[in-house]
Amino acid sequence: TLPWSGPPPPPAVAGAPDRLPSATEDVPLVLIALDGGSWRLLAPALEKGAAPTLRSLVEHGMSGTVDALWPPYWSGAAWAAIVTGLPRETTGVYEDLAASAPGLPLFQAPLRSALRLNPLYSIRSMLVAKGIVSLTLPPRSLLRAKPIWQLLHEAGVQTAVVRLRFTYPPRGQADIVVSDWVGHDQWERLRVQRKATSAPVTPEDKADQLLAPFRPGGPSDPGLFTRLLPGPRPHKPPDVPLDPIRELEIASDIDDRTFDVSESIIRSHPKLPFLAVYIGGLDSVQHAFWQYRFPNDFPGARPAQGDIDRLGRVPDEYVRYFDERLRRLLALYTREPDVLIVSDHGFGPTTIPSSWRGWHAQEGAFIAAGPSIPHSTKSVTVSYYDVVPTIARLKGFREPDVVHGRALVPDISRD
Repeated sequence: TLPWSGPPPPPAVAGAPDRLPSATEDVPLVLIALDGGSWRLLAPALEKGAAPTLRSLVEHGMSGTVDALWPPYWSGAAWAAIVTGLPRETTGVYEDLAASAPGLPLFQAPLRSALRLNPLYSIRSMLVAKGIVSLTLPPRSLLRAKPIWQLLHEAGVQTAVVRLRFTYPPRGQADIVVSDWVGHDQWERLRVQRKATSAPVTPEDKADQLLAPFRPGGPSDPGLFTRLLPGPRPHKPPDVPLDPIRELEIASDIDDRTFDVSESIIRSHPKLPFLAVYIGGLDSVQHAFWQYRFPNDFPGARPAQGDIDRLGRVPDEYVRYFDERLRRLLALYTREPDVLIVSDHGFGPTTIPSSWRGWHAQEGAFIAAGPSIPHSTKSVTVSYYDVVPTIARLKGFREPDVVHGRALVPDISRD
């Protein structure tokens, strides 16, 4: 059975789910947590043949939209709900960042108002700069429920998780964990600190292997940036306060390192039953380049045509890059895996005051394919709460009674 508990326990934690007699439980399962995956960007890539891996998954499996909750669709609360199957009132996660101050317990840092949206431009910035308040990524202790990889791990399923939220400290969460406290990403621009007091990966005796892709130095792939944005490095466009070119550098580098370590794990464990990988660069690229890719979303404030011509292709090139890295990862398995690609939200033009002109939208992307997943041409609408029951069913367990969603695979197979 899958144990279901957490401090405090969900109110309906009656019985633990039972293992099913399932012929599919030995099929490996890959969960790709694709932050900001949007069909507005992905669909044209599939149609043009620029994302053959994703296209094949859609053509042989099922796809649809993730119905994001809680505008303006912050990722922290979304991922907490996705990986537990429980609402934010139960998980306790409402914000994207955690913070600490002398004499206070760890608390969540609100990013809801224009003044608070970016700590660089708020009163909190002064407190952070003076060291009175420290911003950090939410640790595991802020999540008041067990994520699916921990449930599977405790039920005896060999699991690995790479850079998803709530993975620090990693001990006890999975067989292999590369926590989100590893690497350098966009959060550091907001003065978010990663002062690990214990090993950021597990098992600790594999730290050299797991941390090797994140060693300091040059970019993971020195040629990646120029493939995404060919030609001389452009100057910062004048229509945004932050530099989208630098954002692309950071996003592509951390995603490349994330794929590198994920490939390393599968090379060592080619039959690994469950792997979860977080890819956050697409979200950052869409924040920074949306107006150049979709200038008609801004009829009263279109970017300069030169910037549209030069920078508008970047999001599409990023999808092409993601598709190729996904193909490489899946090709390492000795048995064809089931694949779930889940987004926390979609994307569109800015809806709130922000340093970027692209912002979170309600409809995220969902793709599922593999030996255990029936093909369906019908678009499926997925809630945050459906992911955990679906994973549980694919790994041979009944979905936990306390979750708010339903397993997608049996529902679809009965259509």
